[in-house]
Amino acid sequence: MNGQSEATQKLKKLSSGDLSIFCFQLSLILKAGIALNEGLLTLGDEGAAEAKQKISGTLGKTIKSMAQAVELGDTLSNSMKKEGVFPAYLISMVEIGEGAGKLDNVLEELGDYYERDQYIKAKIRNSMMYPVFLFVIMSAVIVLLVSRVFPIFSSMLESMGGSLSESGEAMSVFAGSLAAGEYTMYIILALAVLTVAVALFARTKPGKDLVGRFAAAFPLTKNINKKIAASRFAGAMAMTLSSGMDINSALGMSVGLIENAVFKAKFSECVKEIEEGGSFSKALGKTGAFSAMYVKFIEIGQKTGTVDSVMKKISDICDGEADAALGNATSFIEPLLVGILSVVIGVILISVMIPLVSVMSNIS
Repeated sequence: MNGQSEATQKLKKLSSGDLSIFCFQLSLILKAGIALNEGLLTLGDEGAAEAKQKISGTLGKTIKSMAQAVELGDTLSNSMKKEGVFPAYLISMVEIGEGAGKLDNVLEELGDYYERDQYIKAKIRNSMMYPVFLFVIMSAVIVLLVSRVFPIFSSMLESMGGSLSESGEAMSVFAGSLAAGEYTMYIILALAVLTVAVALFARTKPGKDLVGRFAAAFPLTKNINKKIAASRFAGAMAMTLSSGMDINSALGMSVGLIENAVFKAKFSECVKEIEEGGSFSKALGKTGAFSAMYVKFIEIGQKTGTVDSVMKKISDICDGEADAALGNATSFIEPLLVGILSVVIGVILISVMIPLVSVMSNIS
């Protein structure tokens, strides 16, 4: 047992993509009427070439261990809990599905949820890739100009025009331009170091909370974070309610999925208000994550008993809005970054070329 727990601790946490693949494939197996233990053995079978293309690494090792536990009479949710690589939300939802006899449907919905989650994360990463790549390339050009190209011009001009009194002023300006270029290079290097430090700090719990608060307040990212929080909450509420969970338990689980500290605190206040007897729709409206129109939809859903369907629809809409907001932010950042870096390089080149031309004309 100790050896198994030590091996489990060495496994990495599963990504949203891995969770989506696992839930979808196990759902299909159960819908086909295959027993759970046989289905897990099939997924973890190294001889299954098609499955092996997608299920490997941590997920593959985990499925094999779970198959053995289920074969010995353990439940799926309990075997997942023992592995230590599955999120608590997924385990709780599987437990609900087992109790309600809807495990295949719950797994299908979970697969859809984690697929959307993976898409949003990938979209955010891809949106940041081009600006970061552009910044790195432009910074490399500036560093190359200042550290390699300009010193060559400087030594050449000093050897050719150092004795000419007419070129003294131009040489002084040229030297000042080189110094300005060096300062710019140092500023860029400092920004690069600061960016790496912030990225590492953001991996810690305090850093993640601080970055989350900044993202929730910064105009360019505020709307994106709001839509993502609303989508996560609405999607989780739709899934938990459709699985037969009561609204208070569903609220507690759904709030736990929100990563941004600011919006998580707002939804936690919403839960407290509802537990004290407040209106569900009005409490959600106070979070600021849902527009008045969505609050009205939720209110109608309460009256008609279709809150789960309404929340599912709102989640889908918020997904699209978050996608559009990410695209708008990227389309704004990219030309802005190109413009700023182009101006910096242009100023450096012009400030050096003008004195250079003056010195060359005096020498001739």
